[in-house]
Amino acid sequence: MNKNIICLLALIPATSFGQGLFDIAPNDEATESKRTQYTVGIRAGWDSNISPESNDETDSATIGAYITAKTVRVGERSIAEFYGRAGVNYNFEDDNGQDNEHYNINAGFNYSYVVSERLRFSSRNNVGYQLEPDYANGFASTRSLDEYFTWSTDNSVGYKLSPKTAIVLGFRLNGVEFDSDNERNDRSNWSVYAQGRYTLNETSIATLDYSFGGQNNEGELNGSETHTVALGLERRFSTRTVAVVKVGAQFLDVDGRDSGVSPYLELAVRHQASDRTSVRGFAKYGFSNFDTSFANGSYDENENLQLGISARHQVNSRLNLSGGISYILNQYSESPAPGNLPDEDVSLLNLNLGFGYSIGHNLTLTGSVNHTLASSDIDSRDYNRTRLLTGIEYAF
Repeated sequence: MNKNIICLLALIPATSFGQGLFDIAPNDEATESKRTQYTVGIRAGWDSNISPESNDETDSATIGAYITAKTVRVGERSIAEFYGRAGVNYNFEDDNGQDNEHYNINAGFNYSYVVSERLRFSSRNNVGYQLEPDYANGFASTRSLDEYFTWSTDNSVGYKLSPKTAIVLGFRLNGVEFDSDNERNDRSNWSVYAQGRYTLNETSIATLDYSFGGQNNEGELNGSETHTVALGLERRFSTRTVAVVKVGAQFLDVDGRDSGVSPYLELAVRHQASDRTSVRGFAKYGFSNFDTSFANGSYDENENLQLGISARHQVNSRLNLSGGISYILNQYSESPAPGNLPDEDVSLLNLNLGFGYSIGHNLTLTGSVNHTLASSDIDSRDYNRTRLLTGIEYAF
């Protein structure tokens, strides 16, 4: 790896909220450019519950198609990454007048540039349009009646003060907009942040983070501001294992009432168990203003826990297996008038297993099983769902 790229990575914060909860400095191992890779696929199967409303479970046969693209470009002073996926699913059964077809689009662009040995610029950007919860980026934690649009951008400048110390200054913007009557959950957030970085040794960097941000909310929900302070450690345990942890506190100031305090946690781990097996995991806890408004009221506070682990194993040259678990817990409190709702906990557990079997000529047979279980203090928000899908894809 050339000297400029080494300098670049020493200054990049290893995680970035809203840019992928699994991410640890995306493609920080890239040493050379990769050609653009495309995949097109079709799949069909069965969905046990196409309705987000637990009191109206409807099962349906389903069919879908998708296309993906990804590329990485490594220059003398820069790393650029693009990824994208666009798909459509069609349910053969009707769901109370809802559209039978639903779209799923996600795209991102990450770019880092070394201005000098001391100075670098980094930008991470993502947009999405989907119906299902976005487990990887953490925007929504429940199913929606219609698609919603998400966006985020994180831009920063890092400056190396000495051989062991550096400072990173940046700003983040993110938000979500719904197509349907769920517009009351539209959100737009901003924050500015500073991170101090101190190199402890060749494998460890200590960090001190501070951020200040504001939340703009639709409907009756009050606006708010958040201060976050956290101590962190980024450590490469070996050539196969890297982890990042941040621990601190968040202070929430809601318009018109007293402030709230919540513990804050970020954890991300990546482990290459062998040449054939890889594992990634994350944990995040803190305030979130997503999914806090309902038809009969809203909540000013939501202490949100998100956990996830994913694994991939290459059995042989033809067969690969993958799996993952995602868990989301929302702890709602402080409901303002006129709703005055009682405090409520809502959790969502998602399990998935999948396989890919190469049949030659860049063709792969695919299959997956996905099970979702939602539970709440309010029975009407409980639901079970299982999806079975099989298909074929072509890579080029």
